[in-house]
Amino acid sequence: MRENAPTIDNADGKPVAILICHGMGQQVPFETLDCVAKAIARAERRRHRRAPPVSVRLARLGDQHLPRAEMQITTPGGQLRSVHLYEAYWAPLTEGKVTAADVTSFLLDAWRRGMRYARAGVMTRHIFGRKRTFPLPPWTITQLVAAFAVLCTGWSVFFATWLVMPFLLAACARQDGLGWRLVMVIDGWGMLAAITWQMRQLYFQYVGDVAAYVSSHKVNRFAEVRFAVRKVALDLARAVYGARAPAGGEEYGEVYVVGHSLGSVVAYDTLNSMLNEDLLASPEKRLRVRDRTRLLLTLGSPLDKTAFIFRTQLKDAPVREALAEAMQPLIQSYDHRPDYWVNIHTWKDPISGPLNLYDIPNPTPRDLRHRARFIRNTVDPDARRLGRAHVDYWGHPLLGNVLHDVLGGLEPVPDAVPRFRGEERLADAETAAP
Repeated sequence: MRENAPTIDNADGKPVAILICHGMGQQVPFETLDCVAKAIARAERRRHRRAPPVSVRLARLGDQHLPRAEMQITTPGGQLRSVHLYEAYWAPLTEGKVTAADVTSFLLDAWRRGMRYARAGVMTRHIFGRKRTFPLPPWTITQLVAAFAVLCTGWSVFFATWLVMPFLLAACARQDGLGWRLVMVIDGWGMLAAITWQMRQLYFQYVGDVAAYVSSHKVNRFAEVRFAVRKVALDLARAVYGARAPAGGEEYGEVYVVGHSLGSVVAYDTLNSMLNEDLLASPEKRLRVRDRTRLLLTLGSPLDKTAFIFRTQLKDAPVREALAEAMQPLIQSYDHRPDYWVNIHTWKDPISGPLNLYDIPNPTPRDLRHRARFIRNTVDPDARRLGRAHVDYWGHPLLGNVLHDVLGGLEPVPDAVPRFRGEERLADAETAAP
């Protein structure tokens, strides 16, 4: 810590809480929290040439005892701000709940229905009070075809390997010398084990988690998994937002919500639930969720893809779509949005992508007054490894810079604020309007 550096938190003298939702396939507790803490520490080192120490403790928030990490960052004015990091850990809830048949059915169903919308070139979505039409990228069909080809190739290699094994073992039996036989058997079973492990990683720990959490259009056993995952994150969010300071009042003046991969969907659902509870609570029981939520940060997020999959499961159900929107304040009104929503993605990460289905596609001058709260889709320039980019965001400067900027009172990635065709004309019309 710098000598004689005043320690502050925010304008009302309170620390900042970061609520983190890990992604699919991440089975180690606090691994994602550790990655976020390291990203902030590296940003602090780049900007202020100091490595902030990180301490851990078990804190009591209300009636819950929650582990958290604590650190301090330096603001542009040279002051110190305290940061507390919490993680919603839900990985064990999906482990062993999904079968290969479940995942295959989910993928084929999504692919079949998705192709129907992709051929039309547009899709509709009930958002911000009415049904709106979103143009689909021209490469949507190509992506769906490529995904289907990858699925078929993976299963073909898997089954072909199993079919080849008996012939390999028979060849071993005809060879002279025990050593040669052992080498062939070990190599054969090693190859099979490697392929089986890769299929399990991809199918169960990645796509399986998505299938279990997103398959809410069917009444099945996954409903319990979905509710259990949401409960873990929601209980943590209630504890953080509802935490009281020893001297009275709110413990945290600002709360940031961070979600990676499928965790971004969990984070999105959690923030919507907290906003709904606050909107329906009596004035004296409100937690000021909107006013205190300064940042929603999603990275490697499949939110657009889950919205597309969810939409393709509906067969002309306008009431259901309107009810789905009613449960999501983040797409009801920009007044419910946090100050900033930053989405980090890269084309080399097929799970991620820009989030285009959560903002008004053709905003009016009235809508543009909230442009600062539109999603800031930001490409990670350092994500260069195709196939590994999805788990590489943590080590790149962009993530830490975004968090450090907002913690320091700066605007994150201002260049990522969306621009619209004819925006100048719309702004002039709004100015000239009586």
